Amino acid sequence: ALNPYFNGNFVFAAGSDGAYILSPVLNGNDLQSLTIKFNYMNLRPNYQYGCLLSRDGSDYEIIWSDTAVVNVPTPKSITISVEPDSWMLYIAIYAPPINQPGMQSLVVDDINVSGIHHAPGYFHGHVTLSGGAGDVTQVSIQAYPDFQTVHPDANGNYILPAYQGMYPGVIATLPGYQWAELDSVSVISGQTTNLGELSLEYYQPITELTHSVSGNILDLQWTLGRDLSKKIVNRDISPNLYRVHIQKNNLNFTDTTTDTHYTHALFGSGNYTIYVVAEFYFQGQLVYSDTSNVITENITSVVDPTIPAVTRLNQNYPNPFISITNIPFDLAKKTTTFSIEIFNIKGEKVKTLASGAKAAGSDSIIWDGSDDSGRKVASGVYFYKMTSEHQKIIKKAIVIH
Repeated sequence: ALNPYFNGNFVFAAGSDGAYILSPVLNGNDLQSLTIKFNYMNLRPNYQYGCLLSRDGSDYEIIWSDTAVVNVPTPKSITISVEPDSWMLYIAIYAPPINQPGMQSLVVDDINVSGIHHAPGYFHGHVTLSGGAGDVTQVSIQAYPDFQTVHPDANGNYILPAYQGMYPGVIATLPGYQWAELDSVSVISGQTTNLGELSLEYYQPITELTHSVSGNILDLQWTLGRDLSKKIVNRDISPNLYRVHIQKNNLNFTDTTTDTHYTHALFGSGNYTIYVVAEFYFQGQLVYSDTSNVITENITSVVDPTIPAVTRLNQNYPNPFISITNIPFDLAKKTTTFSIEIFNIKGEKVKTLASGAKAAGSDSIIWDGSDDSGRKVASGVYFYKMTSEHQKIIKKAIVIH
C-alpha cells in the first residue's frame, strides 16, 4: 500500500556531478519497508548508474549500482528496511555526467514507490474555546509534518490517526483565535496517546471603527473590543499592529499601523470599502482578529490620487494561510517588465501570478496556493518575488494544508 502521505511527483535535476531523478519527501516514520520499482536501459559501457537513499534529506547512501549495458527495457525492484523515526526519506536514481553531447546513456521509466507501514496509533484530546462565538467543531487539529486534519465533535473531543513515532507537535487552529500547540508528542502503533487539553484564546475584533474625509484625506479611528489589561500567561495581549484595508473597485490597498488613529490619501472618488484587522504575534504564531465593522460609502469629494513615493512589496495576509492569501504592493513608477512569481525553498519557480506592464500605484494580487498547472502546493515555506526594471523585492509566505 502506498504511504498515504506520499505526495508529489519525481523531478529531474542535473549538474556538474551528474543527473538525478529525485523523489519528493517521503514520511518514513510509519514504514517497515520501502520498495522502489522501475524499468531501465543503459546504452553506454563502463558507465556506473544506480539508486540512492537519504534518511535525513542531505546524506545519500548507494542502495544499488551497476555498470552493465542493458539494451532492452529491464524491470528493477529494490526493497529496503526503514529505521524508526525516519521522518524524511528521499530516493534518487542517478547517472554520472556525459561529456560527449548526444551520447545515449541511462533510460528510466515507470517509477513506482510503495511501502508496508505499521498499523496507525491515535492522538486523543479535548479542545476548548476561550471567548468569542467560535464553533469548536471547526477547529483544525493537525500532527505535523503530516498535516492530516481532523475536527473535534460538539463537545470538543477529537481522535487523530497518526503513524507511530515522535512528532514535532500537534497544533489546533481556528480563525480569530490564538493557536494552541503541544510540542514533541509520540504515539505507538495500535495505541492511543492522550494529549489532554488544548485551549484557544479568542482575539476580539476592532470595534467602533469611524471615519471622516477632508479633501482626499481619509481619517480613521477605532478601539479594540477587549480589555487590554487582561494577561495571558503573563503576556500583554495587545496587538503588535493593525492592518488597514481600503478597497475601491478592483484596487486593494493595505497598510499597517501601531496606533488606533490612521490617515491616508484616497485613490479618487468612488465606492469604498474600509475595515481594520488586529494582528497578534505570540511564540512564533501570527494570528488575525475578526474584521472590524465595515465602512461602505460612495465618496465623491476626493481629488486625484497621489502616486506612492516608494516601491514596496508588502507582507501577504493572512500568513500562514490555508486556502488563499493576498499580496499587496506599491509601485512608485510605471514599469513595462512587472512580474510577481512564487518560488519554493529550492529556488524553483512554482507559479507566475502577474507578468507584463504595470502602471504606478497601489494594488494587490491573490495567490490560491496552487502552482502553474493548477495543483495545490505542499505545505511549507515559499517566497514571492516582485520584479520590475527598477528593482526586485522578495518576501516569505507559509502554506498550511
